[in-house]
Amino acid sequence: MSKYSTLSYLTSCLILAGLASPALANEIKVDERIEVQGRKMQQAFPTFEETAAELKQIAGGTNLIELSKLPARQATLQDALGFEPGIIMQSFFGGNDQPRLNIRGSGVQSNPVNRGVMLLQDGLPLNQADGSFVIGFLDPKSADMVAVYRGANGLRYGATTLGGAVNMISKNGTNSPTSMRLEYGNNDRVGASVQTGDQGQDWDYFISAGKDSYDGYRHQSESSRTNLNANFGIDLSENISNRTYINWSDNYFDIPFVVPKAIALADPKLILGDGNAPLDKMFNIYNRKPFRDSQMKRLANKTRILQGAALHEFGVFYQQVDDTFTDPLKHAVTDSTDIGFEYSVSVDGDYISREDQLLLSLSATNSEMNRDFF
Repeated sequence: MSKYSTLSYLTSCLILAGLASPALANEIKVDERIEVQGRKMQQAFPTFEETAAELKQIAGGTNLIELSKLPARQATLQDALGFEPGIIMQSFFGGNDQPRLNIRGSGVQSNPVNRGVMLLQDGLPLNQADGSFVIGFLDPKSADMVAVYRGANGLRYGATTLGGAVNMISKNGTNSPTSMRLEYGNNDRVGASVQTGDQGQDWDYFISAGKDSYDGYRHQSESSRTNLNANFGIDLSENISNRTYINWSDNYFDIPFVVPKAIALADPKLILGDGNAPLDKMFNIYNRKPFRDSQMKRLANKTRILQGAALHEFGVFYQQVDDTFTDPLKHAVTDSTDIGFEYSVSVDGDYISREDQLLLSLSATNSEMNRDFF
């Protein structure tokens, strides 16, 4: 191809492009879109993403456990928290008992109650006003996730103890379909649970029931646990969501008690009363029958209101606890009534830097506790 023919070909292409450009220009539409990102109301709150984002902003140590993704069983708190960094969870006798919770050296265990950590159910305290709690009331099978605020990071929920706070967040009708779970293990450990839930455009509900029983490895170490949990959520308006929680728990376990080291090494299943030594006759467990039986009835409600850049949360709860604790030497019966509230408001803006989040929270709990010693 000669130089002149090449120039002629290029000239023809340019002329054709010029003729076609007006038609193409008429077909092109420019769509200018401005996206403004703000807070969004959630029918079920808090979501996993929201909780993860909150914990990510905390400089100190935290844990977030999504219970549905645990590879093992989810029957006890040992299953849920036993492998988390910074948390020590040790079973008392291996059944449905009162495990020992220790975070940063906390977890003062003085029977019949524990202290040192703030336990929360859906952001509202399980602890009584004096800081004591019965850890066996937490039910992992009805929970969607567990958020742990280690140490001073739990101040958001009024946790003023060394251990911080443990918040167990319930499942709801938006994330938990109907299902049934059956488990069987050594020493006749039987676990059964059923759950159902549904949701509509502006409402959802969730109900779960569970029963666990265990004959125990040692003599006189049977245990049983029964739980009923329900919650109902409704969107009252575009910016107001409300959720009501109902919990009932009955936790019972026998106490095999301690034995001298020689007996434990000879046969770890034995208890005092299996032999003929003076100690067996004095602390015969079969005669004294030490046990613990704890029941809790709880009603709670939370409301979330979105008002511009401010997010308000109101929470109230009422619970009754009946707790009977018997060891070979003494007997304690505790009846308590607890009532409390919590209010928090968080505001996003550029008050100090470009992206600030200011948080104010207030909480109060009143307990009336009657305890008889024998």
